[in-house]
Amino acid sequence: MIAGKIIPAIATTTAMITGAVMCELYKVVQGFNKIEDFRNAFINLAVSLFVFTEPSPAKPHEDEEMNVIMGGPVKAIPKSWTIWDTIILDQGSMTL
Repeated sequence: MIAGKIIPAIATTTAMITGAVMCELYKVVQGFNKIEDFRNAFINLAVSLFVFTEPSPAKPHEDEEMNVIMGGPVKAIPKSWTIWDTIILDQGSMTL
């Protein structure tokens, strides 16, 4: 009896998320490039809650003398990196 309710819930949730993603993809295809043009979606189908918010820019990481989680100093390499940055390693053959 419980398993019969799971399939419709998965299908409904998948359709809702796919629709929200496609709305944001249209913005990418149309050439929008400012972060203010896009939206984060928080959707709860159980209580009919739909909240769209403006994403915030990525926080740059800096050196820390004492990090509570790491229990010591943390050095940011490279300086002011964010979680949106990528590092490309092009060193030929990289083996251990």
